[in-house]
Amino acid sequence: MTESFALTRGVITIAALAAALAAFATCRARDTSRGEAAPAPDAAGVSWTLEQARLDSLPPLPAVLPRRPFWIGAWVGPPPAANDADTWRRYAAAGLDVALAPLEDRYRRADNAARLALLDTLRADGVDSLFAFVRDDSLHPDETTRPGWEARAEAVVRAHAGSRALAGLLVADEPPPEALATWAPLARHLGRLDPARPPYVNFAGLSYGDAADGDGRARWRGELERAVREGGLAHFTVDVYPFRREGETANFLVTLRETARASHATRRPFGFVLQWTGHGPLKVPSAEEASYLALQALGHGATGIVWFTYWTPNPAEEPWRWTGGAIEYDGRVSARFDTLAALNRKVRRVAAWRGPRPMLVVHAGGGLPTEALLGRGLVVLAHGLGAHGTRSPSAGVEPHGAEQ
Repeated sequence: MTESFALTRGVITIAALAAALAAFATCRARDTSRGEAAPAPDAAGVSWTLEQARLDSLPPLPAVLPRRPFWIGAWVGPPPAANDADTWRRYAAAGLDVALAPLEDRYRRADNAARLALLDTLRADGVDSLFAFVRDDSLHPDETTRPGWEARAEAVVRAHAGSRALAGLLVADEPPPEALATWAPLARHLGRLDPARPPYVNFAGLSYGDAADGDGRARWRGELERAVREGGLAHFTVDVYPFRREGETANFLVTLRETARASHATRRPFGFVLQWTGHGPLKVPSAEEASYLALQALGHGATGIVWFTYWTPNPAEEPWRWTGGAIEYDGRVSARFDTLAALNRKVRRVAAWRGPRPMLVVHAGGGLPTEALLGRGLVVLAHGLGAHGTRSPSAGVEPHGAEQ
């Protein structure tokens, strides 16, 4: 395949349609796994290191949520104490479809039932876009190690059988590979009991060290593929939070590429959990950085994105000291609410345009993308790189300045 590059209105096109082939490429990471600053661009522009995964088909579309070929969710949604119509209307106004893990959730069945009942009621008032994954305290990831787990699973499914707002049951969050033998039978059983609302598992992305190691990448991808198959999962998500105070870490783009490969190998759609709040060593990403995260997920074939987090957890909690959610810990709307809503509108436009078509994605050199534009037949990602610009001498692309 021949990639062609063109400079149009100061923007470098780095993602284009491929007729029957999706090829995903990533350049050398801007920061190393230890978080050191990337080398400055040389005089010729930016040096390139290219790696491709050739993917000849997309996973099944649409995604598993009814009427939602592309969905946007958030971890840490409204807490049980704020389960009222205005709170959930605000959640929908932020451009969110799916709620996961309420603030300070205790996995109580009564809380889950109340949340789903309210979302069902809102459908009669025209808010028919909200779904929720719920986690039940009687179904822990290691539940299969205790007698009677099948009956407990059946009781949970019966309890929520009438809810139209139920997206599925959350089985495990970031389970380690060695836990597969305990949670996979539970996921398979839930999938048989309610195939229309399949179980959900979120996986941790590549560590910094494994992202930089070929054997580590292959091992992680193999473990993910095995988990999806043995758990009988209809879909899955992966999380990576790359923006530290000293810069972006290497594992985000590498994890996206390997997740796309696993999705294609298993024929299961995937979503990606993206950084929104600051916590611990992680900073609050800017609007441009968050846009970069979301559009990279789109370019790699994700059928959903999940922001972490919508509601700000307790800012006094050590060592995390949470900050920067769309809703403050005390329930006030934060200054970032409108930013999230605007970003989600843009992401939906690009997702609707992308549809099920294969993509060609190329990552080039230093600096972070600062904006995304929807063009005629093109997804355009503009890199704002100050005076250095982005350049491929062999392709004849000229640098562009910070004003783009």
